[in-house]
Amino acid sequence: LTDNNRVTLSSVFSRNASAESRQTDGYNSNAGQTFRDFRLRYQNEEVLSNRLSGEHSLPGVGLSSLIEWSVSQSEATNDSDQRESLYYEVDPGVYALQGSSESGKAEYFNLDDAADSATLGWTTFYGNGDARYGSLKAGLAYHRRTRDFGARRFRFITSNPSQFDLTQSPEELFTEENIRPGGFEIREFTSINDAYDAEHTVAAGYVMADASFGSWRVIGGLRYEDSDQTVASFDPFTPNGTPVLAENLDKDFLPALNVVYQLSPATNVRLGASRTGNRPEFRELSPFQFTEVTGGRSI
Repeated sequence: LTDNNRVTLSSVFSRNASAESRQTDGYNSNAGQTFRDFRLRYQNEEVLSNRLSGEHSLPGVGLSSLIEWSVSQSEATNDSDQRESLYYEVDPGVYALQGSSESGKAEYFNLDDAADSATLGWTTFYGNGDARYGSLKAGLAYHRRTRDFGARRFRFITSNPSQFDLTQSPEELFTEENIRPGGFEIREFTSINDAYDAEHTVAAGYVMADASFGSWRVIGGLRYEDSDQTVASFDPFTPNGTPVLAENLDKDFLPALNVVYQLSPATNVRLGASRTGNRPEFRELSPFQFTEVTGGRSI
């Protein structure tokens, strides 16, 4: 806008689609049999992010001051389709489709994320020649993220498996003529925990100082965060039912201190200490279950 005022608008759109075909062979110690597992997976991920930010220099406050601000909005989606069929070895080198709960599956997952954030920071610079100089900084930040997740689970089941050659591949078995009443019927096995809504808000404020004098430099600061994380899991077929709530409420002070001493123009010695916070993902607060590998644990 002027030499001392700048506004930036940035937008990013990303779309990534991937298809995976995986075959796993091995020995299942729980079943006492050798198995062969076929998995097909398609996944489509999209991210759209927009950010408006500004920098404004204010001469005359101390040596000078800088005001920085930003507002942003982002959306992300993840849609995936997964098919899985489990075969056990019935004769040497011959595998037949099994009717277990991990076989003949068709699962669909949909995730929608949205995030809004705003920041405001003020920095003032000071100096007394080369002897003492540095900056003082303070700021506020707000972040809100929401998620809508749902899964649908189906299986191909037959009450008369003898009518089919179960040694055929999934592509040969699950065909249009075989999917019918009395043949392979599609049944839903969506769980009461297969949908959740989530929200996470973080309100934060911080102060920071950066001071240099002689061969020393000291950088210290303190950040305060008020975090409110809620996940509401519900039966996707009873949207007006009572959800299962999981909450993670935190109020944290996060200090940091760095002390640097210049031994020579080419060598610095630094001592640093800080405290940070790590919070669970939404899916870690939800009872939604997923099995990454057939025969593995439900996570």
